Amino acid sequence: MRLDHRHVTCMQEKSRRLAFTGGSDMRPRLIVSLVLLGLILIIAVQNAETVELSFLVWHLSISRVLLIFITGGIGFLAGYLMARFQSATGGKA
Repeated sequence: MRLDHRHVTCMQEKSRRLAFTGGSDMRPRLIVSLVLLGLILIIAVQNAETVELSFLVWHLSISRVLLIFITGGIGFLAGYLMARFQSATGGKA
């Protein structure tokens, strides 16, 4: 099989691009990351005020955005742990 000059040049360029980006085309991941960062910044700016949090005998003033992210993180962690538990027991909860 004989390769022409254009094919070799194209392969060299692709090899250079993959070496520069760490082995994969990072553009879609970068775009998604920037969009998510923008959404997080919008949420943070619009929910910057503090709220009073009361639980039993504890009272706490906390930023609303921090409360949103903490409760979201707890929910994500609970879902992740439930999925791990179900896969470890063969799908029976």
